[in-house]
Amino acid sequence: MNKVQQRNLSRRAQTGQTVIGALLALVIFGALIFYATSKYVEAQRDSNADSAVSDVQTLLHNSDTTYSSLPSCGGGLTTNCGYWNVTAQSLITAGDVPASMISPGANALTSRFGTPVKVTPSFVLNQNDAIQLQFEVPATECARFATGVASDVDVLNIGGTQVQNMVAGSGLNLASLGQRCKAGAGTVTIQLVHML
Repeated sequence: MNKVQQRNLSRRAQTGQTVIGALLALVIFGALIFYATSKYVEAQRDSNADSAVSDVQTLLHNSDTTYSSLPSCGGGLTTNCGYWNVTAQSLITAGDVPASMISPGANALTSRFGTPVKVTPSFVLNQNDAIQLQFEVPATECARFATGVASDVDVLNIGGTQVQNMVAGSGLNLASLGQRCKAGAGTVTIQLVHML
C-alpha cells in the first residue's frame, strides 16, 4: 500500500470516529434534556398540589372562623347551627375562599387542578356538623394533595374509599391512600370532611 492509500484510510477512520463521537454526544444530550424536562414537570405538579393544599387550609381556617359563631348541631338542632347553610356562594360572600379558587364571573369554586370544587354540609356526628369539599384531582397529584390536607380534615375519602376517619379513631391509612390514588384513571375524586 502506498502512502496516498494509507492517508485515505487514516482519514476515513478519523471521519468514522468523529461521526460516532458526535452521535454519542447527541444521545447523552438528549438523555439530559429528557431528565431535566421530567424533573421540571414533576416539580410543577408538586408545586400545584402544594398550592391546592394551601388553598384548602386557608378555606377551612376562614370558614371555621365564620361558622364558629353558630351553635353546634345536635340534640335536635339541625338548622342555624354548624355548617347547615354552607355553599360555595356563602363561602365566597363571607370572604372565606382564597382568590385563586373563585371561578371568574361565577359563584363557584375551582381547584388549582382546574376542576370544580363541590361544597356541601355534611354529617359526622350530627346533621350539618361538618363541611364537605369534593375535588377531582389528577391521579399524578392525588397522593401529595391527600397527604397534605389529611391533618386538616376529620374524614378523608379517596375514590369512594375512606382512608382516614379521625372521629372514629382511625388515622390516615397510607397503603389504602396509595392504592386509591393509583386506581384513578386520569382523575380521582377526593372528599374532605371537616368539623368545627
